Amino acid sequence: MSFDVFEKYNSPIKLLQDPFVGPTFSIQNSIAKACAERFDQAVETTIMMELGKIGVTVDKDELLKALKYDRDQYAIGFHDGLVHRKTGAWIEADADSGTWECSECGEVWMLNEGNPKENNMNYCPQCGARMCEETEHGGFY
Repeated sequence: MSFDVFEKYNSPIKLLQDPFVGPTFSIQNSIAKACAERFDQAVETTIMMELGKIGVTVDKDELLKALKYDRDQYAIGFHDGLVHRKTGAWIEADADSGTWECSECGEVWMLNEGNPKENNMNYCPQCGARMCEETEHGGFY
C-alpha cells in the first residue's frame, strides 16, 4: 500500500503499512466521529429552523429525546416483527381444482394455473405467514 499522498504533503504523521492498526486507525476514527458529530449538529439545527418557519416552538433537547425514543421503538418493533414472524407452507387441498391451504390459518386459495411457488405466493395473503420450502406440515414452498 502506498502513502504517496502523505509523503507529498510532508505529513508529520508516520503511518504504518497496515492502515487498520495503530495511529492510522485512531486518526480515521477521530475523523469519522467528528464528521458524524457535525452532521448530527447540522441536522438538529435544520430541524429547529424548519419547525420555526411553521411557527412551532419546542425545546430542542425534549424534541431530540422524543425522536430518539421514537427511533428506538421502531427498531425494537422491527426486530420483534422479524423474530416472531409466522412461517407456514402451502398444502395442496385439491389437485383437481387447484386449491391450496395455508398451514397457519387454514385459508384456502384457488389458483388457475401452477402452484403457489410458480405464482410467487411467498406469503399467505390472509395471515401474512412466510412460506418456507421445507416444513413439518408436508406442504411445500
